Amino acid sequence: MSAASQEETGRIDFDLTDGVGTITVNRPEKLNACTREMLRVWTERLYECEGNPAVKAVVLTGAGKAFTAGFDLGEVPLERGTEAIRDHFRNTSLYWHSVISAIVRIDKPVLAAVNGPAVGGGIGLVLAADLAIASTEASFTPAWFSIGISIDTATSCHLVPYIGMRRATEWIYTNRTLSAAEALDWHLLNRVYPTGEYQKEIQRVARELAEGPTVLYGLAKSLFHRGRTETLETECEFEREGVLRSVTDPAFPPRLRMFLNKQKPSKSLSLDL
Repeated sequence: MSAASQEETGRIDFDLTDGVGTITVNRPEKLNACTREMLRVWTERLYECEGNPAVKAVVLTGAGKAFTAGFDLGEVPLERGTEAIRDHFRNTSLYWHSVISAIVRIDKPVLAAVNGPAVGGGIGLVLAADLAIASTEASFTPAWFSIGISIDTATSCHLVPYIGMRRATEWIYTNRTLSAAEALDWHLLNRVYPTGEYQKEIQRVARELAEGPTVLYGLAKSLFHRGRTETLETECEFEREGVLRSVTDPAFPPRLRMFLNKQKPSKSLSLDL
């Protein structure tokens, strides 16, 4: 792909530093709206993070002033009729859902670093991440109904558990834009930091996640997600299997010895919650 076409369609950047794999949606001139090709690459980046033992934690963020404006409306083939439009959304939604599924299934912590507006699918990404930290410049707009489509990006799975049925229904129906402070109050976010402190705090939290017990993070993550749908008996069995896996991990004996000796782990995540 030429430099000009990359500039036009955007790209998904990746950086690995100190165990933190940062995936950046890079199309700032379009508020990081994602083309189908960008979504395909995004999924591949997540799979690469999953399979790379050097990646201990993943950060999702956007270039420029936006997190992401969701999917690229310019790709919708309006002039080609209903069947073409339907085919486009059938395929594009599969790419979006592949990204969401990869975020949820990866057995490593995923941090959404919300640097600016999150619109439509951007909200789905924030909800799918394990943790979400925002700048005071962030905002959250559902947008789906305003362009005439139903909710997607697993919002039907994740939104109600975070904010409740009444609030979720009102928000989606009214399409109101939430400020970062409101999103924090609604439990969509873990923390909000002023613009001047935001990047430093993202780096700090990401680094502490990368230095933490990756296996235990992954086990807790999978159990939390399954716990919403499994029976009590099945989930207890999954928990038992998780315990057995964790105690056979090489990191277990030294951590237990530190606890018995009343020592703290070398690093412990501190969000000041």
